[in-house]
Amino acid sequence: MTPEEKACCVIDDNLRQSGRYAKSSFKYFLPLDVKGFRKCQINAINNLEKSFADNRPKALVQMATGAGKTFTAITASYRLLKYGNMKRILFLVDTKGLGEQAEREFLAYTPNDDPRSFSQIYGVRRLKSSYIPNEEAIVDDRCRSCRFCKML
Repeated sequence: MTPEEKACCVIDDNLRQSGRYAKSSFKYFLPLDVKGFRKCQINAINNLEKSFADNRPKALVQMATGAGKTFTAITASYRLLKYGNMKRILFLVDTKGLGEQAEREFLAYTPNDDPRSFSQIYGVRRLKSSYIPNEEAIVDDRCRSCRFCKML
């Protein structure tokens, strides 16, 4: 099992055991304001939320290069924090460059239903140590490292 798979298993198990993964917490999502989204992004977000509402905690969003995967992931993260009773989101990438890019996009993202940026509402931080703060979106570019699994 790769470190990424181990990390996903730990996260999934923690969510199930905490009771936060109950179907009911995902049934209160307000409809997505589709202004500014591509059709593939709308489908990805709606299907992801439906998967969680149906108590299927594992999902894969597969999109073409340039289709707006990071924007879609940030929107899904925002909605999970706001409506899904999540406390924090861990956003993993496999290179430092992608980590820096994702951090910039999280910092610049403004949801359709709030004039504040994502980072003003929830906070965004790149991991630089083993400390994981509460209630923040975290961008980590060390997902191929066993150090990440040790932190969990």
